[in-house]
Amino acid sequence: MNQERILYGNKCFLIEEDEKLLTYLEDEGFQSTKYIKLPKINYIYVNTESMCYALQPLGVKIATDFLDTTLENAFKTHEFKNIWNILKKHKKTRKNKTNKDRKHLSDGNSSLLVKDEELKNNYTKFKQYLEKEKFKPLKKEQNTDWILINIGNKTYLNNTDNPEIISHINMNLEEALSIKEFKTIWNNIKPHHK
Repeated sequence: MNQERILYGNKCFLIEEDEKLLTYLEDEGFQSTKYIKLPKINYIYVNTESMCYALQPLGVKIATDFLDTTLENAFKTHEFKNIWNILKKHKKTRKNKTNKDRKHLSDGNSSLLVKDEELKNNYTKFKQYLEKEKFKPLKKEQNTDWILINIGNKTYLNNTDNPEIISHINMNLEEALSIKEFKTIWNNIKPHHK
């Protein structure tokens, strides 16, 4: 399989808005990409990589989220908060995009890096968990303490000689999740996965 598939997708979520979501996003440091004032909208695109969001105009798809979610299958605010509360603990300090361009809604990729000593000692157990959840390996695995998992296309990789993937892993080691954190995130995402 093509190893580059591990870097496909983005970190954009489609979320069904409740009254407090916009305030929550602003308090968390997300910036709006809006150019014009829109009427009340019930859905919001949020990108956790670029730290921006945009209102979803009715009937107009302005971004692609990592699961290609439909309005009927959008994340609830509490699900997004569960995911974001884990991701933000590991997020390196990065400057927000300041030009308010909607193209930043598609930043990042759909991969999550897991680095956990438990992988070195008992990789087979986590591999069985991924296989039970219908994730597929992109290359023959090795026993390592890391694994890169694409939640959009349900692939994983822990053995690569691809310079782009190696660079991605090295840049994101500080943001790596534990196995427990990955499972919590996946349990919030799984009901929305097609």
